[in-house]
Amino acid sequence: MRTVRVVGILVAAVLAACGTGAGSGLGQASPSPSEGSTQAPSPTPTSCFTAVYGKPCFTPAPSPPKATPGPIAYLQPTSMSFVDDSRGWVLGSACDAQGNCRPGIARTDDGGASWSLLPFPSEEDLGMGVTWPEGASIYFTSLDDGWLVNPLLAETTDGGATWTIVTPTGASSVAGVVSFDGSVWAVSGCVACGTTLWEAPAPGSPFEPAPSQPPNPTTTNAGFTQAMVAGSHLILSGQTSGGEIAISPDGQSWQLADLPLACAGSADQLGASPAGTLLDVCSAEVGGGFAPKEVWTSTDWGSTWTLLSRSTNWPPPSGDAPIGQIPADGYPNDIAMPTSLDAWMSMGREDMYETHDGGVTWTASAVPGEFGGNAGGAEQVVFVDAAHGWALGGEVLYRTTDGANWTQITVLGPVPGATPTPSS
Repeated sequence: MRTVRVVGILVAAVLAACGTGAGSGLGQASPSPSEGSTQAPSPTPTSCFTAVYGKPCFTPAPSPPKATPGPIAYLQPTSMSFVDDSRGWVLGSACDAQGNCRPGIARTDDGGASWSLLPFPSEEDLGMGVTWPEGASIYFTSLDDGWLVNPLLAETTDGGATWTIVTPTGASSVAGVVSFDGSVWAVSGCVACGTTLWEAPAPGSPFEPAPSQPPNPTTTNAGFTQAMVAGSHLILSGQTSGGEIAISPDGQSWQLADLPLACAGSADQLGASPAGTLLDVCSAEVGGGFAPKEVWTSTDWGSTWTLLSRSTNWPPPSGDAPIGQIPADGYPNDIAMPTSLDAWMSMGREDMYETHDGGVTWTASAVPGEFGGNAGGAEQVVFVDAAHGWALGGEVLYRTTDGANWTQITVLGPVPGATPTPSS
């Protein structure tokens, strides 16, 4: 079975098993506690990991108690979302000067020069040392409308000033959310229980099962858990999709399409441009940071694929046509594709790479210092146009305003003991 990663919402699949129902509570308002206050512990959920790990169902042990932080001095981001070159949000660990941390959200309206600490939804103990929204992703579609995803779903309609838990009743685990064709769509499911697509006609409206559900992959024990928009189409994919994607022009009619057959048995990282061009970077993750790659593109939403570039030691060759080259080191994590020609790819164990000819030629981005290479690397990359972008790796945030030179951004304040990385 193939592993497929998709750009947009980066999710942890550990809690995507059937039966995860922590904090479903549709419509529960969730103001943030004040600094130095305490909260009553949430009930420990029962999660079934049989579908993912072949282990029996069990009740995760409650997370150990954590020290309540004092006044927040800095935030180390783990997820980000930007709606233009100046305004965006980060989610991560908000810590006091002594290093006591809790989940936190911050917003900037001036490109990261200054930040405001925002409320966050009530914490939920998911067990095994995880307190939601740790591990969640943040996603905004406008200055007002945003969501926190995985495995619960929280929504704001006032720019993050207040949050409401809106996990659909009956959803096993919400792994992705996206805005498309005037509606908001959420994806839940697991390997054993299939995919459920939920629709809200507008931000702030309740989620209901979509009238037309997508087909499940044809491969046994495969499912879609993530969503992305490619031009005029909605695409569903997932880490266990079996090398297929589901495509819809309107959220009502669906068809399945194969990812490149030459990539069978590999991991796929998908990206999409606003015009609808798809980019699939498939890699054979051997280990030690070594992952030979091929890059394919589609301009008809997966009906046909064209090979663009290949690592010199990709096994086996997939064709004799002249193609470009892509480095064999690094594990692809995310692709930002603001145009059909320009794309940036973050990777684990390697620098971030970029292309400006649609995926034929790849060069290392000039993100400074220790951002990539060795055991480091980048997790998330976002570009709002071909010049303005953000990269996140190792809880360090960088910004570019020309697509070439990068500046490290601190959120709320410097991390004690950290040495600022010189800008490129």
